[in-house]
Amino acid sequence: MRLYRAVALVVATLMSLTLSATLTSSAQASRPTTGVHAAKGLTPLRANMVEAGNDHFVIYGVAGVTKVGIFRNANGGRFVLYRKLNVNKSNGKFRTRVYQYKNTRTCYRVLAPATANTSQHIVPVGCIITVRGKQVWQPA
Repeated sequence: MRLYRAVALVVATLMSLTLSATLTSSAQASRPTTGVHAAKGLTPLRANMVEAGNDHFVIYGVAGVTKVGIFRNANGGRFVLYRKLNVNKSNGKFRTRVYQYKNTRTCYRVLAPATANTSQHIVPVGCIITVRGKQVWQPA
């Protein structure tokens, strides 16, 4: 019985020495890549929101991509996609009408998606709130 324990101990020692020798890197091994990419610039985007009437507002701007997304946050929740817009190909402009959700504070953001050379760009454009029964735009 002691012989089995001794043999098992010797085999375990030999295996650990063999594996440790194979796991150590040799001088000619290549270095692993770190996975860090070169920093990309932001996608060009300018956006703003203005009051266009008693109950509606307009988000407009200029983007360097073909589509932008409008995200809405109603009453302090998460920002969710509200609308996708096509950008005018000739001048890069976009425009859309937005409204307040029920009677709650409603905030909007504009997103220009990432491209091959740029990373996504998100611009907060403002919130619509109700003050004394009238809807008012509040800048971001």
